[in-house]
Amino acid sequence: GQMMLLGGRPSNGQRAFERTVTPHKNALNDLVKPDGSPDYQKIKSYIKANQIWGKTKKYFMKAQHRKCGYCEVKMTGSVGDIEHYRPKNAVWGLRARGRELEDLVNMRGRKYNETYQSGYWWLAYSWGNYLVSCSNCNQKWKNALFPIIARRRRAPKRGDELIETPLLLDPFGNHNPAEHLRFNDLGQIEAFDNSRLGKKTIETCGLDRESLRNSRVEKAKRAHRLIQRFLTATKETLN
Repeated sequence: GQMMLLGGRPSNGQRAFERTVTPHKNALNDLVKPDGSPDYQKIKSYIKANQIWGKTKKYFMKAQHRKCGYCEVKMTGSVGDIEHYRPKNAVWGLRARGRELEDLVNMRGRKYNETYQSGYWWLAYSWGNYLVSCSNCNQKWKNALFPIIARRRRAPKRGDELIETPLLLDPFGNHNPAEHLRFNDLGQIEAFDNSRLGKKTIETCGLDRESLRNSRVEKAKRAHRLIQRFLTATKETLN
């Protein structure tokens, strides 16, 4: 299926969660040095010790119809991660895309430029920065990637999220994925009309990885078979 267009993030559960995280946001603000620079090591340690965003998972699972926000794989049971759209601890660049191995679980050759060892730390406890993602998209492919239009010359700073232009589609964002991604007759994903957002989203989340390609091609074949049966039945009825 197409990456979902979900509109705004769910409101159910948001107010209670934001009350819970206010002390954590304040604690992070206290870790900014007198000169205004964040103490990244202390911030990372604090975030690692206080990973409470799992409490939001049930709300985002429901809003996303239990599908990964990036690849739309159906998630069952406890499968799925609360993913930070803007990475909280680091921002990397992609050096080599890599590929899935034959077992379609492990991968080889995906390499990152681990450029900035600090991310959008002030959004670690932000409801507006969450979605549910499968572990493959989140951990193996996206990792700490977050491409933007401008060339990144420094670690993210508070307020950047208001002025920068992301190249990663957000299922809860304003861009309609159908205007940036398309599937061909065999169900394989590609950028629609050479969309830069489409290309970068595919690259960042590995949406063209072999396991997804195999799954889509089987669905495409099944759809073609059903269409052919329908056309045959219609023709016989008309005759």
